[in-house]
Amino acid sequence: MMPDGSTLPEFTVFDRRTGARMAEDVIYARAPQAGGQVTLTATIYLPAPGAGAVPVLVWMPPAGGEGATHGSMIVRRLARQLTSEGLALAVPRFRPATAEDDLLPATRERLAALAQVPVTPGAEALTGPAVLAAAEDGARFLN
Repeated sequence: MMPDGSTLPEFTVFDRRTGARMAEDVIYARAPQAGGQVTLTATIYLPAPGAGAVPVLVWMPPAGGEGATHGSMIVRRLARQLTSEGLALAVPRFRPATAEDDLLPATRERLAALAQVPVTPGAEALTGPAVLAAAEDGARFLN
């Protein structure tokens, strides 16, 4: 058991060839959403036991966690490659479709200024509360 009362995640072998392991739904934070709280989780991939301390690559999913994330084929291939080379991979999940009210007060205070920043045509999907919530969640994960 950890000092905060949590337990270490349970890892299972995901690549029998190399012995690389993974743990899914590892809790890293709680965040506001729709008037309540959601649990934020990540998937962690590690090289085979005995590698000692290893560098970790953090895959930050695109805006709001859509696309190549978590257990997708692209991420699993990347995890196999990285773990076979002695690296770990962490893939955090972020809040989906978050509203402005779910953002931290400091982020909400900056929304008006952020709205004045020009956006390249076609990049509108990279703006708004969901993207800002993903940035907040990414910061939570890295802390």
